[in-house]
Amino acid sequence: MNPIQIAIIAFVVIVILLTLGYYWYDDARFKKRVENNFNQATKDILIDENKATVLDSIDSNSNPIDKPKEFMPKDIFDDEMPKFDPLMDDHITHQVVEEVPEDSVEAFFVKFDSIDFSYADYVNKNLDLVVDIIFEETKKLKVLPEIGQFTHKQFVFYVLDKDNQWQVFEKGNKYYAKALKLVVQIVDKDGIISQAQIANIYQELHKFVLNNDAHIRLSDYEQVINDIQEQIKGLNSIELVLELYLLTKTKEHYSVLSEFFTSNGLQSNSGLFSLVEDNQILFTIGNESQNSLDTHDEFSTLSIVAPLHLHENPLYIVDKIFDLGERFMAKFESRILTSNKQVLGQREYDQLLTFIKNYVDSAKKKQIKLGGELIRRLF
Repeated sequence: MNPIQIAIIAFVVIVILLTLGYYWYDDARFKKRVENNFNQATKDILIDENKATVLDSIDSNSNPIDKPKEFMPKDIFDDEMPKFDPLMDDHITHQVVEEVPEDSVEAFFVKFDSIDFSYADYVNKNLDLVVDIIFEETKKLKVLPEIGQFTHKQFVFYVLDKDNQWQVFEKGNKYYAKALKLVVQIVDKDGIISQAQIANIYQELHKFVLNNDAHIRLSDYEQVINDIQEQIKGLNSIELVLELYLLTKTKEHYSVLSEFFTSNGLQSNSGLFSLVEDNQILFTIGNESQNSLDTHDEFSTLSIVAPLHLHENPLYIVDKIFDLGERFMAKFESRILTSNKQVLGQREYDQLLTFIKNYVDSAKKKQIKLGGELIRRLF
């Protein structure tokens, strides 16, 4: 190989090395720019180990203005990490505790989640937005962020006091708080809360966190909203309210009717009589217009109203109505009427049972849970 060929090969090698060097330099310069602009190290997700990004917080030793905050943070769990529900689980696994450094922000939430939440029965993780706020030191509080300006959905603040006891926050009272838990209904009879409303709520809470040396965590509301939207698709025609009437031959005074209904297990509430089981109203009896009975009046027509979609077993409700109807007809000379006020005979009764059985079967095929909390909130 002559000197000219060697020189050409050397020149090509140098050009290649210079080209590679330029791209390496350009890539390093780009990463450095990202880190400087966003205060966040760049990582290769194929190389770096995935870790749980749990929360958004403030470092009490730094200037909040110098450290930009991520807007709307979310909990991200690696598939291999043990899962736990901070609302429902009574303990945290030792594996999680060992993996979290004691001086880390995550450690605040590990300790927080190990404290039993005494109001867990009032929170539905599949229908509620849950926001946890933990203070680095116990805070004296009397006023909390006003989020009612951003949503009309029902919400409750819970306070964890210095003795690790949970209380419902009441305006005007003073609290020595270690943490707060905000629970907001994502869905109710007016529909689903919007992403914009959640963003506004979070922004208001985040300002509170910055001013009080605290850490904040949101539940996975996006997945909850998606799940609710999927379920609602099959609920357009699910509402089923049974309306019947009791017709007496002669008018009966309120006092006589009241004595009969209460002696048969119904509860009186301002002129309405309801059969209640497990704190749920099975059906309600009122006047002909489905309103309260006047305590000084007499009646010959009474209405029976039963929202069957609010109960897991509608046929059970129907049985309860007709059991009471039989006792009523044994006490008073009377008849049961259909919704269009025709006498309900055996044929109409059989048709009613068939209709309700088909209704229940149809709900099962659509995988709709009658009497579920989603239906109760919507209706």
